Amino acid sequence: RSRGASGVVEPWVQWARPPPGFRTQTGWPEWRAAPAWPIRSALHPSGRDPRFCVSCSFVPNEILHLDLDGAWPAEISLPTRDLREWGPRLRFSAPARQIAAFEQAIGEKLPPFLVYGSGDFHHLTALWVRRQPRLTTVVSFDNHPDWDIRPPRWGCGSWVNRALEWSQVKKVSVWGCGNFECWWPGRIFGNNRAERAGRLEVHPWADERSGRDQARRGAILQNSWREKFSEFVRRLAGTPVYVTIDPDCRRAEGAGTNWENGRLGGDDV
Repeated sequence: RSRGASGVVEPWVQWARPPPGFRTQTGWPEWRAAPAWPIRSALHPSGRDPRFCVSCSFVPNEILHLDLDGAWPAEISLPTRDLREWGPRLRFSAPARQIAAFEQAIGEKLPPFLVYGSGDFHHLTALWVRRQPRLTTVVSFDNHPDWDIRPPRWGCGSWVNRALEWSQVKKVSVWGCGNFECWWPGRIFGNNRAERAGRLEVHPWADERSGRDQARRGAILQNSWREKFSEFVRRLAGTPVYVTIDPDCRRAEGAGTNWENGRLGGDDV
């Protein structure tokens, strides 16, 4: 999946790191004077250390880079745990015993803001979600619904189903899906049961679909999706939220990926 960064929006936000050359758009908070980073990071479009941002509450002990595959350059200067020995065992998918061993190796305490590997490790999100102390809504921005019910159980295309197994997850809401998995016949392999029960929301782009498809539960259009999302946020009403962002949800000019790109712009995310 696309590479990216991970961060915190009350209480958690998770990204995956963008590839070299990634550039974000303007429109983010003002900064205090601070040294520029050698690269423009997905942590903040200015490319500067988020620890110096006037509007951000990040401090060094709230951020941790889990280095699974060397995807992040050393110049980001974040506290780092070298976990590259785990990368080949966890990439794309892994048996449950490997996931359990990895979780044990990680330990009990992690900061709220995580930077780790590429999107090929998105299934680790289910582990981070399981650590939430209260009933939590998971919000995912992703070009893929990651709701596949087929094996493997622990895979980057099926992690949503693992998250739904945890008692602390109230609902998972996926926004910005643009690939075939949300439509017939691809959707027959998705977790339609959870969607019908209301524990899973999938919001695929439907601008170029038929009128019938546009009436699909959760379908969104470019000219109105923000209003729908704003209403969704209003209903959350201050309850705990875990946000995970796979940069492949963004358009090609905003994020490189080894998967197909989505339709969200920098200002959207």
